[in-house]
Amino acid sequence: MKGGARRFYNRWYFWTTHSRLQPVVAVAKTRKRRLGSILTYLPHRITNALNGSINAQVEKVKRMAGGDRNRAFTATACISILTPKHNILGLPIAFPDELHKKIN
Repeated sequence: MKGGARRFYNRWYFWTTHSRLQPVVAVAKTRKRRLGSILTYLPHRITNALNGSINAQVEKVKRMAGGDRNRAFTATACISILTPKHNILGLPIAFPDELHKKIN
């Protein structure tokens, strides 16, 4: 799969760098720097979107809590936010009610 993608990219890169359109050439050079990451996506089909979403939610919890009080509090709050409403993991969740009201 990577071999075919690399061949396609090489043909595309040649065409774009010879097009004499500077914005297109700039995009091609940027893509060339990121080619390893692009080709890694093909067999795994995984992006960083989910990781970014989880990090944003954790930061939201920390902001609403007034900073990072301690690791146990932050971990408990994050587990509460990141698990479904029904808490299918069965984890014991206990943290201040005012934070829970702000988040939901």
